[in-house]
Amino acid sequence: MNAPTERDVKKLFALSLNQCAFPDCLSPVFGLSEEMIGEICHIKARNPKGPRYDSAQTDAERHAFENLILLCRNHHKIVDDDPKKYTVDSLKQIKREHERNGGNELTQHDAQLARKLLDSLLDTIRVESAVINLTATGRNITQVVGDYHHYETPKKPKIVIVPPAGAVSPAELHQIQLWIESLVANTTGMMQDRAFGMWRNRFKRRFKLAKTEQLMSADMPEVEAWYRQQLVILKRGLKTKAPDVWRNARYSAIHAAMGKMGVDKLAYYAELSTRLKMKKVITSLTELTKTDLERAYTMVLRDARES
Repeated sequence: MNAPTERDVKKLFALSLNQCAFPDCLSPVFGLSEEMIGEICHIKARNPKGPRYDSAQTDAERHAFENLILLCRNHHKIVDDDPKKYTVDSLKQIKREHERNGGNELTQHDAQLARKLLDSLLDTIRVESAVINLTATGRNITQVVGDYHHYETPKKPKIVIVPPAGAVSPAELHQIQLWIESLVANTTGMMQDRAFGMWRNRFKRRFKLAKTEQLMSADMPEVEAWYRQQLVILKRGLKTKAPDVWRNARYSAIHAAMGKMGVDKLAYYAELSTRLKMKKVITSLTELTKTDLERAYTMVLRDARES
């Protein structure tokens, strides 16, 4: 095996809660426009010249879940540039701390995003094995192995929109992402990709934005009010008309609230079981009846508001 399995990448993404694992980093793995900000990082490098490479590892161990961590591009570079500071043990500790509050339940859309992560890594591996980058006479030249032609790599202009002073913070952007995901989860009769596009466009039109990053922090209460209004409209009759969608929406909201509180999943489930006077300890939300899931949802969100 010369790459991680799709199953392991899906597990990695689920446990990440769409956030870079580096302590106190608020960068999402995927932004609101689904731009890929995060990358799959190998704790022990996959190449002999890479940081923390272990020649004793097998290929299977090298690409296994235990050797993978999701980081934003900035922190991926930071940990790889300083392997003496960011050792194998320290990165494994970062991974444990970050993943302890995650869950293994993925929506269909989450699974598609996880696949994008894997495809990006596979593209990198293919490029490394098939392309030699050359620098000649001050130009960027790319030579493809087996191809005698040389192609000058065109330089693409980079358009940067600078957020205004007082614009939303990374934490507020993450909150908007969660609200959009909640609206998508409660949208029926539409493929998830299309629903994401629809809600992102509705949000930008409502607040007259070219980029979400241009939103002013002072407008967050108005954004929350808009979100709650749309959610009420969506949820009318959802519990009976589309029970699976309703359940997934509750799962997502509970996991997001637990992530915000930073609680240990199993310990918190045990506490919930006691407070809700359940006959047995909750081990998975999927085992709850509709009534018990609604009770758990109400209690978890209340805890999150009060934390």
